[in-house]
Amino acid sequence: MIINDYYKFVYVRTMKTASATLHYILKQLPHSVTAYDIWGSLTEHQSVTEIAQHMTDTHRDIADYFTFTVVRNPWDWLNSMYYHDQYMIDIWNRSDPSDITHRMSHSVFTDWISEHPDRVTYSDTQHYLTPWRDFSEFYWANPDLGTYNTEIYLGGPDIDFYIKYEDLYSDIKRMCDHIHLPSQVFSDIKKIRLNSLSRPQSEYQTFTPEILSDIPQRFMTEINLHNYEPPQHYA
Repeated sequence: MIINDYYKFVYVRTMKTASATLHYILKQLPHSVTAYDIWGSLTEHQSVTEIAQHMTDTHRDIADYFTFTVVRNPWDWLNSMYYHDQYMIDIWNRSDPSDITHRMSHSVFTDWISEHPDRVTYSDTQHYLTPWRDFSEFYWANPDLGTYNTEIYLGGPDIDFYIKYEDLYSDIKRMCDHIHLPSQVFSDIKKIRLNSLSRPQSEYQTFTPEILSDIPQRFMTEINLHNYEPPQHYA
């Protein structure tokens, strides 16, 4: 999350929506404050309710700020989580202290892996790899996973602007114009490489029938609020 008192915006950071790069760019602006600055937090994924409470405690009203976040269609989001968790398993098993932030702030899946060591295999490109069937089992066993982003951006005051990951550049351009951010911000954002949007269809993992039927229920808020439908490769 980022609060900026000069440009009067609040960025509510959701997972697997180019959030790390957006966070890095926006925190360079004068008067940007992050969760680490405020609480020493190792994660920047605070809910809008938490942010609003902090602002109230510091004699500010979030309603006076332009509040935005990024959303993503849940089918691609779940696939992105899978690829992300392969990376997390990889760094989890390294001893480099510089990875401690990642290990501490993304521990749900790695905890599951540590409890199922027989389910992890070696790979030529990564230290460890869990098959998609195991990730499916993990997902099925964690009913709150599908609503993680929903819980971050809903509750308390409404978000003023939803940026769709699928329309990231055009939506962010509108956002930058609306709150009069420097042109350099959008120039930097245009350099973001959205791997999932260019990934060949053959590289997408195949959902189990149970997960495919369950996604509309677990992500009902996102689907209804943003009119999401399964992309062609999931239909």
